[in-house]
Amino acid sequence: MKKPYYRAFRRILGNIGKPGLTFLLPPQEPITREINIGGWNIDGYRRFDGTKGSSFESTSVHLSFTEYHVPLFDGSRGAHDNQISFVESVISVQDKGKWVADIDPIPLVDGYRGAAIDRCGTLRRFDTKLPCQHAINTSPDYDATAVDTWDELLDMPTGICVIRAGNNWVGRLASTLVAFQRMRENSTDFAITVCPTHVCWICERSSFRHHAYIY
Repeated sequence: MKKPYYRAFRRILGNIGKPGLTFLLPPQEPITREINIGGWNIDGYRRFDGTKGSSFESTSVHLSFTEYHVPLFDGSRGAHDNQISFVESVISVQDKGKWVADIDPIPLVDGYRGAAIDRCGTLRRFDTKLPCQHAINTSPDYDATAVDTWDELLDMPTGICVIRAGNNWVGRLASTLVAFQRMRENSTDFAITVCPTHVCWICERSSFRHHAYIY
């Protein structure tokens, strides 16, 4: 039997300077900064040893708006304001104030619901199997690459990698969506898995050719 999925809405006080109800639309094709092939910190990958890290603490997320604005006619005649409108909004990721990428949050909602994003890739939460007979944070007995910088993430390694964002929810959110966008561009068989605090990497086995864990 399929588990029920509950959507939750959280009210945040504030406004975007427009009257009525405004629906924010993400851009259809979010853009990412070009990889600096000549950069000294490209391809500095290390083998993942099972330990956590907090490598994206300087990450911040910013909301801005484009000029795309479509009012929805609600049948009211003589009104000067539109009660409902659609506005294109851009969520940008920055690292120490430097732009990294624009992201689309919709795949994260679909992935947490348990749905496959498309026929090629999946975004999901980790279904923990603990406790088990292995020690916590034991190194995996298979090849996995640690990703600790935005340059390493943008130049996504092939195979299995672990993006060590730690307990920083902003870094986890941003790296999850950027990783999904990059892997969808470059792969036909991939998965993005958001991990809990403790994971047994020996028990966890990936059936995907390319798999990124957000840890």
